[in-house]
Amino acid sequence: MRVSRQTKWASERSNIHGRYIVSSGIGDGDIVVLQHFPANHVPPESIVSVTGAGDTLVASVLASLVQDPRGFENPESLKKIVEDAQAAAVLTLKSEYAVSPFLCL
Repeated sequence: MRVSRQTKWASERSNIHGRYIVSSGIGDGDIVVLQHFPANHVPPESIVSVTGAGDTLVASVLASLVQDPRGFENPESLKKIVEDAQAAAVLTLKSEYAVSPFLCL
């Protein structure tokens, strides 16, 4: 993700234990952040259907960005967005529907 130097990422350094790399370009004013988020463990016997899980994850990320367009601009809010999206995808994995009925706006 590319963010402006005026974000909290500007004060961050790459952190192997935090699973992210922060890189600043020369002169362009942007920062590129690459972060790995491990998948939530879901016991195979609890998975009902994989249909819609990826769509649910993406929809949750987008819904979070609609609520907070600057959500990617600091490490804490990015982590919350991804954690919420993964939790939503897990609910869908455990549902017979393409989107879990337990998800709502």
